[in-house]
Amino acid sequence: MLVTMVRTEWTVLDEEQLRSVLQTRDVRGGAEFWLAHAATSAAEAPAYPALNIRLYNASACATYFPDEGHPGFRCCGGYNLDPNGVTNSVFDGCDPWTGEDAPNEFVFDTETAFAVASEFMQNPSLPQSFRWFEL
Repeated sequence: MLVTMVRTEWTVLDEEQLRSVLQTRDVRGGAEFWLAHAATSAAEAPAYPALNIRLYNASACATYFPDEGHPGFRCCGGYNLDPNGVTNSVFDGCDPWTGEDAPNEFVFDTETAFAVASEFMQNPSLPQSFRWFEL
């Protein structure tokens, strides 16, 4: 599986490598990863299905894109968070530069992010062990 981050890419062959890659953080302290099975390099056209994971501090968000043009599915979270609040994530490439806000209902911990990524690594379809909201 190919995992890309701003100006970096890895070919991940097992869960140990996946966990190691997902622990990488950029100079801003966060990270945005794209995971795909079909691509051989980030320079190619985007491969689908794809999984996007954004990490910052102890929080994470994930969006699954089944194919080009589909707005995606957001993984549900919200554990121990204000249901009416938002969580700000800062990483290289975030828009705006001050960080991207995600409603807390779609925010979870980094261990859950690894579990979502691990299930996607085993099977490129929408990970069924989690609840998803179709956009």
